[in-house]
Amino acid sequence: MAPRAPTGRAAVLTWLRSPTASTTPAWLPLGNPSVLAGVVHEHGVWRVRATQTDVDGFEGFMRQLEAEGRPLYPEHAERFARPTGEVFIEATTLDEFIAAIEAYDWPHNW
Repeated sequence: MAPRAPTGRAAVLTWLRSPTASTTPAWLPLGNPSVLAGVVHEHGVWRVRATQTDVDGFEGFMRQLEAEGRPLYPEHAERFARPTGEVFIEATTLDEFIAAIEAYDWPHNW
């Protein structure tokens, strides 16, 4: 596994303007070389939130890899990143959220 390039503001805005954004319950991860934040629509509110690692899940995964004799890579932690941390951007409507993202000082590694 290799780190991926940052998602970037333009790609986030394209996704948000697509028909699938408002119907997709999943989240859009942001970050390079690992997931640092994510776009999520939860409880009727759009947010960009910091991620936190599901430590129990990750530790279980590490034990499984070890038992199978497989290597662990730092990128494996990405599977266990959850957008549950600090809220950076928040809006109740998609249009407000898009405007807030356009105005936000977007980090280069998102």
